[in-house]
Amino acid sequence: MFDAVLLSDLHIGSEFCQARAVLDFLDQLPETNRLVLLGDVLEKTEHHLTKQHWRILSRLRKISDRMEVIWVIGNHDADAESVAHLIGADFVTEFQFESGGKRLLCVHGDAWDSFWRDHPIVTNIVDWLYVNLKRLSRRLARRAKLNSRTFLQCIERVRRGAVEYARAKQADLVICGHTHLAEAKRASSADSPIYFNTGCWTDHTCHYLTVQHGLLDLHEFHPDDAAGCRPSRARLPRAGGYPGRPTSPFVPADDAGRDSAGPAEPGLEDPLASGQELPPGGRDRPQPVCR
Repeated sequence: MFDAVLLSDLHIGSEFCQARAVLDFLDQLPETNRLVLLGDVLEKTEHHLTKQHWRILSRLRKISDRMEVIWVIGNHDADAESVAHLIGADFVTEFQFESGGKRLLCVHGDAWDSFWRDHPIVTNIVDWLYVNLKRLSRRLARRAKLNSRTFLQCIERVRRGAVEYARAKQADLVICGHTHLAEAKRASSADSPIYFNTGCWTDHTCHYLTVQHGLLDLHEFHPDDAAGCRPSRARLPRAGGYPGRPTSPFVPADDAGRDSAGPAEPGLEDPLASGQELPPGGRDRPQPVCR
């Protein structure tokens, strides 16, 4: 049994929510002590929900009858406390737990995405363009985003801010959502927290994270698989050199920014993001560029 299963950025209510995949995944949910939803579970509380979207909430309500369900607040669902209570989830700004002697910190990650604050007009324009491009092609929109200097800077700010915050909280690992980019980043030093990101459930390939005895595995889930949307349990290489069970061969998806097996990176510094201060938190704000 896992100590925890984590996923984020379902964006229930959005036209891009992979509702069928979410339902399939919840029906096959691995045996675990807790389910952690790392923010942006809803697109917006005022958005119309389809029947499939309501089914997701119903599944989550049933799951909460047999295990602990944690809903970490994201920037899209900061006002969804009543919905969280409806499905039996604890609604929190962050969540910490221990596994295998390791302290894990779970935060959404939007507190370190400062682009929206510095460039609100540009944010709205970019968001509109991205949404319309995504309507044409998810893959094309994702490729354009991963080639965006602004988006890459955003990712680096979230990584760096989360790691610094985890260090201050004396956590061994920090897990975020928000950027929609699944990652396992090696620590820059032995005493530096390791960064994970759970990706999203709005793209062709969705992701979730499992935790067991202090070991973390990032899994892929393919909504378009012909075999009934069954999960592909391809594991990322162990981050930080943690000993663990033998892993299956890693099957890379079309995600950039993942670590592959090999020497640890010299650090999390990026010349594109150098010299920028860590942004403060805050919830009352428009949608950031890391949609």
